[in-house]
Amino acid sequence: MHVEVRLFGPLRDAAGVESLSVELPADATLLDAAERVVDDHPDTASRLLSSEGGMTRAVSATVNGEDARGLDGADTALADGDVVRFTPPVVGGRT
Repeated sequence: MHVEVRLFGPLRDAAGVESLSVELPADATLLDAAERVVDDHPDTASRLLSSEGGMTRAVSATVNGEDARGLDGADTALADGDVVRFTPPVVGGRT
């Protein structure tokens, strides 16, 4: 299946791309998509994956606009044509 992955902020900068289309197995999860991004763009590893092998808690993920935390988190099943967004925390601004 094909899934579109969109990257934001430092993730986009580390990968050097804003969006990519990835081929995943039919039973793929959100974690599989994150691992595929890291395989293709190793500089994203520390921002997407934890040292324990799961997804880092510092990144927000959505599937078709739904927050993955309200679904099954990293175990959220993906389907052909899904749009996954990985967004790191944003800090700063003016007070």
